[in-house]
Amino acid sequence: GGGVIGELGGGVLRLSGTTDLSGTRARSENHCGQIVGKRGQALIYAADGWKLVRGEAVLSDDIGTWGQVLRFNNSTLIESSVLTVDMTEHTVTVKPANTTIGSLTDFAILALNIQLNTTKNGGSSGALLFEGKPADSNKSLSAELLSSTITLNTDINLAGTGITGLTRDDGANNPFSGTFNGNNNTITFAAGEVYGYRGNVDTPATANENGSGFIHRHIFTALFSKTDNATFNNVNIAGTVDVDVQSPGSSTYIAGLSGLHTNGSLTVTGCIVSTKINVRGQNSSYAFIGGVTGRVNANISTNTNGKNVTVTIENCTLSPEITKLDLGGDNKYYNGSNFMIGGAIGELSTNYDFAVTVSGTTIGANITDQSRDNRNKTGGLIANISNYEKSASADNRTVTIKNLTFDNAAVTSASSKQNNANDPESNCGGLLGEVWNNVHVVIGGAGADEKGITVRNSSVSCFDDNTTAGYSHMAGLCTAATGHWQVYDINIESITVSGIKPISFGMLINKGMFTDNRNNNCLNTYALYLELMKKNAFRITSADLSGLNSTATFDELLVCASENYSSIATEGNCAVVSIKTSGNTLVMDGSSCNTYQNQTDRAINNQYSRYYYNLDTIRVKDTLTDGEKLLLWSLNKYAYGNVKDYFTIHFDNENIIPAGAYDMNGLSFYPIDVNSAITISSGASFTFYNSGIEAGESKEGGDNKPRSTTAANSQHYLM
Repeated sequence: GGGVIGELGGGVLRLSGTTDLSGTRARSENHCGQIVGKRGQALIYAADGWKLVRGEAVLSDDIGTWGQVLRFNNSTLIESSVLTVDMTEHTVTVKPANTTIGSLTDFAILALNIQLNTTKNGGSSGALLFEGKPADSNKSLSAELLSSTITLNTDINLAGTGITGLTRDDGANNPFSGTFNGNNNTITFAAGEVYGYRGNVDTPATANENGSGFIHRHIFTALFSKTDNATFNNVNIAGTVDVDVQSPGSSTYIAGLSGLHTNGSLTVTGCIVSTKINVRGQNSSYAFIGGVTGRVNANISTNTNGKNVTVTIENCTLSPEITKLDLGGDNKYYNGSNFMIGGAIGELSTNYDFAVTVSGTTIGANITDQSRDNRNKTGGLIANISNYEKSASADNRTVTIKNLTFDNAAVTSASSKQNNANDPESNCGGLLGEVWNNVHVVIGGAGADEKGITVRNSSVSCFDDNTTAGYSHMAGLCTAATGHWQVYDINIESITVSGIKPISFGMLINKGMFTDNRNNNCLNTYALYLELMKKNAFRITSADLSGLNSTATFDELLVCASENYSSIATEGNCAVVSIKTSGNTLVMDGSSCNTYQNQTDRAINNQYSRYYYNLDTIRVKDTLTDGEKLLLWSLNKYAYGNVKDYFTIHFDNENIIPAGAYDMNGLSFYPIDVNSAITISSGASFTFYNSGIEAGESKEGGDNKPRSTTAANSQHYLM
């Protein structure tokens, strides 16, 4: 129900004077609203000078199902410029839309025609009429507008209007599949803004009270609720969004441009996003929040240029400030929310092929999750990339990054674990994201000028008010990554890391294995193959680690190569790290050292990871030595299932090592614990160079912090 009308299926509700609801209490349920409960194809607006006196402060929208009260004034948005009101005939006619926006009036007219002019050959019905008609009588004007080119020729400020975007926020309109040209103009949002009075006209409503204009049960908050094959050029998004998600079991999408991208291409060029988003939520709420789009979720398998979804973000500046607020009190821990919060994309969720390209872009996003729920995920670029189908190939799920700069970006998470030993550990998001599952990631390129990622004056943090034990896993760039990463260029110029008591921290990646088990609907595990494709592909100039717990397990590349920090010598159980050296070979004569050297002052040894070298070159060679064949055989045995195929076995029988001269000079060979008997044929000879490796670690080229092959806590253990 609603304070004025319970259900308004069509027609018009015009509010004027004072609407006094001070004696009412709206229900905090779906389809209930303080003014109107259930809204269909109806126009709801207020004339200039209208005052709303609100009832009891409850978690209820002004309009239960979709939209806000469109509020006119006597200057920037005049009723007669948008609508023609016929008091004799009791009709209201919406003026025709123009896809070239030159004023706030144009924006409002376009929004009304997109949202309400949805029947074929014109949407007029009863009291609500439209001047605009579609060119094709078999289409609605709304559908035509949503597939057109829209041009913005001026700045638009939506404060005080009740307009939260161009489409309905319940997703009823078609996806936008056209082109939006912003001409470097800015749209300033004020979604969920406080307005009206509380109890009487002398007491303005405040943000500290529930139901003061916040959005609670509307699904989408963005310029367009949904997109499908859409392009955005040179549009700037600013302003504020306040959402308190109160829709248990359903999903909410919040973003600057597209709430939900459903299929095809999404191309964003030259755009600036600086929106400030405050969001709350509990009770099994799902929310997908991003500077560009909340979620990319392709649910069909048709291809676009060989991919089901392509997302291109080029020459943009993305600096949203997104905060998931702490509910406090008994809701402090585990409030049941599943929030994906990213500076560009909240979540990329599809079992089909996709291609994401980010280039020439600067991210200054400030992402904060105060809620301490271990199901939330955060990240400066894409918080979460999920994959629920075991058959999917990482090679067809690509993220390509070139000339991406994190400048004054910050990702801050709250540890979810309490003192109870049975409480789950949590991950805290990194500058790239928190979980990127089963993805082929390429950062930079082979050319000298093909830059990848630069990190400048940025930070990652994990906090908690409980200081008795370690609970969280942290990373500089990505907390959990699986699939295939090829890193040509990452330059960390300056980063600050702080965590009161994390269990572990990886500067590049923390976990190289991950099980995607949201809601326990599936339990698909994937591992990572990480390749540093150039010598010095990963560089750290300055890293302030003074705020990082000294007991945390630390690695500059990958903290954990096995699941749950178990043995890294077990067959078929591990992620693989490959590091490029000078000359594509390891020095093993004891004269010098060209293995990976730490670039920070933290402890160099980490027993949960293992460093291989130059696999990127060896695995693609046309002609292999016997030693290289043995190395690839051992890697195929060692690697987890989804990354085994990167290491081809060149023996006729995988359980028989044939005769040959297996000289391992220059090769990073490690023994593994095999699960079945292996036969070594007569005539097989093996030459290892362990003493040369061990001696070289303390020679020229080293950092005077040798990784011993005899120390069980070393990444070189048993090489």
